[in-house]
Amino acid sequence: MSILLVAIGYLFMWLIPVVASVLSLSSIIVGVFSVFLSPLVGLRQGLLIGLMQLGLGVTMLGVGFLMAPVAWYSVRYLIRFVAGLTHLVGRILKRRLKEIV
Repeated sequence: MSILLVAIGYLFMWLIPVVASVLSLSSIIVGVFSVFLSPLVGLRQGLLIGLMQLGLGVTMLGVGFLMAPVAWYSVRYLIRFVAGLTHLVGRILKRRLKEIV
């Protein structure tokens, strides 16, 4: 039971970097498609709709490029934190095993 709680804790810790990475990558992909396809939308639907599509594409690119460093640094610091936490838990378990034996 306690191993399950530790595993769930590790999963929750990795939730923030995963969400930031997915948000960054998807925003960049959607932004690129939106910017490149906005002239086609502008020709078919009208200039106003095309400009709105271009603006939303640039906004999505901006969000993606702003979230990329957040994802990078959160993964970087979480790896260090998880490694330290794992060593701490390992030392606690070794002490408890020595007490039992």
